[in-house]
Amino acid sequence: MRCAGWIGCFTATLLVTCCPLTKTKADELDSWHFVPPGTILEDCCYANGQFVVVGHEGTIMHSDDGINWTVEALGENNAFLGIAYGNGHYVAVGIEGISKTNFVQWRSVIFVSADLAHWTKEEPNLVTPLRSVCFADGEFVAVGENNLVLRSSDGAHWEGERLWLNPDALNGAAYGNGRLVAVGGEVAHIITFQNNTVITNQVIKGAAKLRRVVFANGQFVVAGGGLSPSVLTSSDGINWVHQKVPILGSLSSICFGSGRYVAVGESGAVISSSDGINWIAHRPRAFQGLNGVCFGNDRFMAVGSGPTILLSDPVTEPPP
Repeated sequence: MRCAGWIGCFTATLLVTCCPLTKTKADELDSWHFVPPGTILEDCCYANGQFVVVGHEGTIMHSDDGINWTVEALGENNAFLGIAYGNGHYVAVGIEGISKTNFVQWRSVIFVSADLAHWTKEEPNLVTPLRSVCFADGEFVAVGENNLVLRSSDGAHWEGERLWLNPDALNGAAYGNGRLVAVGGEVAHIITFQNNTVITNQVIKGAAKLRRVVFANGQFVVAGGGLSPSVLTSSDGINWVHQKVPILGSLSSICFGSGRYVAVGESGAVISSSDGINWIAHRPRAFQGLNGVCFGNDRFMAVGSGPTILLSDPVTEPPP
């Protein structure tokens, strides 16, 4: 079934498809298609002609079209929160639960693959859970709780440090203009590195719970929020500007593709911008929270709770 405006779907015990009245002007980001996965999903990426999605219960899924999926189950006690590709390897990071006599101990988990079919579990030997991973300036950078920052060229051998700057968690990182920016925390915490050295460590007033950051078109754009959304922009990773967005609730992730920044968040929120300053709200009608977003094969993909995978119509031209 196809609607003139968008296709949005929600799963509980039933699949519901909703269609609004015909819109006078179509936008590719108002038309999203639902693919029913099997568990809560946290993050996605696109590389080598493949969408790759990770989530709870050790789930790693990959697809060349975003519709037909191959699913890998890598241990029900693993929850993958981040996925990235670089140097010929995919790296998935997250949390592993280890059962003890009277409790469950949570620790970091890292899996690496060169072909998406065979995955190797690496042993960082850390009790600190990892929140996300990116490929930055020729190496993987994984960040997590207690300001943990790990680095690896191949995903198998890791070195890093716990930055005793603030008792907080880092949720995301991105590289650009010779600098790595890591974001997180309950109090909008941003750490900026240059040549692996911290050059700024700051708390951004008026923002909260920064979740992800992307670098594109010469600037960093950060998405997050608490009771209200937080979007910040910076050309240098040091000086930040608050931007207004046309939604309520927090944002969980952000990416860039086809001339647009796209951020997703609570209650299926999707917003987009061509410059990181002026934002438009879209209505895919996911209803459940969206945790991750990526761009590939001319489409945006959003994943999240529900569980949910949403695939946009092809976006082949930048916005006017």
